[in-house]
Amino acid sequence: MRSILLSSILVCALAAPAGADALLDRAAASERAGDLDGAASALAEWLSANPGSPESASVFDSYFRVEQDFPRLLQTAAGFLKTGKGVAGAAAQFERIARLFDLSGRIEEARDAYLAAHAEGAADSTLVSAFLLSLGMNDAESMSAALERLKGRSPSSEILLQALSDLRAGDRAAARAALVGLAEQTGNPDLALKSLWVLYQAAQGAGDTGGQSDARAKLGKRFASAPETVLAAGAPGPGSPASRQVVLPAPAPDAIPVTAAQAQPPATLDAAPAVSGQPQPSSPGPSAPTAQAAPSPAAPPIAAVRYSVQAGSFQVKENADDLLLELGRRGFSATVLHDLAQGRDRWRVFAGSSLERDAAEAVRAKLSAAGFTGFLVQDK
Repeated sequence: MRSILLSSILVCALAAPAGADALLDRAAASERAGDLDGAASALAEWLSANPGSPESASVFDSYFRVEQDFPRLLQTAAGFLKTGKGVAGAAAQFERIARLFDLSGRIEEARDAYLAAHAEGAADSTLVSAFLLSLGMNDAESMSAALERLKGRSPSSEILLQALSDLRAGDRAAARAALVGLAEQTGNPDLALKSLWVLYQAAQGAGDTGGQSDARAKLGKRFASAPETVLAAGAPGPGSPASRQVVLPAPAPDAIPVTAAQAQPPATLDAAPAVSGQPQPSSPGPSAPTAQAAPSPAAPPIAAVRYSVQAGSFQVKENADDLLLELGRRGFSATVLHDLAQGRDRWRVFAGSSLERDAAEAVRAKLSAAGFTGFLVQDK
């Protein structure tokens, strides 16, 4: 199937420069030989050399399916988000990238990718996804913008958003009834999946093990291969970090086919990812009498990963300043960072900066206890 897809790309790219043709030829040959890494490298090189090409969405689709290196996948995906606007087929790829970022903990990038997908013509459910992420970031301006664009367009989406409002107000019974009804009655699979995922997260946040089990069963029955189902199946117990903090060490299950033997719960950042293609230790043989193995050169030191805890993101500086003052009154060492997002001013408020993972999780828990929502951002 992959070879057929790559062959169709080759046909579409007949008018492309000879160098581009050579890269696609190399990708197809590598895939036929079972060298997925070689195929992915060639396709990534093609995407880098042909930004905005009419065929780039199709090439990215093939790249996404063969890439086995997760950090490289995220990097190339971020590049395609910048260059693929206006390309035929970009909406579906942007939505796929957004979902990948979302489940990888890159929340702001996921939100912006969902909005980009909607701008390219994706369904209104992408606006719902953007709203959900903005809600988690306390980004009131983006929430309002998404709601305004959804108004009167999608009754099912409005039911989901009302359920979220009920959850925030503490009316879990009303929210659960709405979410279960929406999951069972909507004809939109994406909204049904989102409803069940919100249902699961709400139960997890409340420490409701029965509710988690029920939502997990519903997810498994209807969306067995969805990344959300995998996350729910391997989620930690009550009191552990929320599942959104999980960072996948490999592409989501619906991104790259996974065999039954490979299907394991995703690891957290603290787990060491397995290295594929390395020989496994064999049974010890007789030792050499005199020869000593030369010591391996010392590996370069790896910088410790640091995290910040984001408590809000605003397009109006005064709103960011208000949150900064409130967090200061509550005893947080809060800071504001100004940058640009899609050419617009953005002020992000952090309740803690440049922390080790455990310390950042402690700040996030304290933030939650104080009535605020926060999430971890890996420092660059």
